Amino acid sequence: MAWGLPHSRRIYSIKREQEAIGKELHKDVNNAAMALAREVNLGLELLYAVKNTLMPGDRLNARNFHAFSPLGY
Repeated sequence: MAWGLPHSRRIYSIKREQEAIGKELHKDVNNAAMALAREVNLGLELLYAVKNTLMPGDRLNARNFHAFSPLGY
């Protein structure tokens, strides 16, 4: 039973498609990882900003809390 040239082309085409899918998946995973890293870094920057703002008093008191609370509590 000879498979011939059409079968070889089909196998090659399937392999190329699988490689393209793998590359696209790899790109998507890298993009998601970079987005997560950006979010974590932004959160850390925010925490440091709040810490540095509140450090002069060394304590979080009601006046400091009211000044930085978005809800005004």
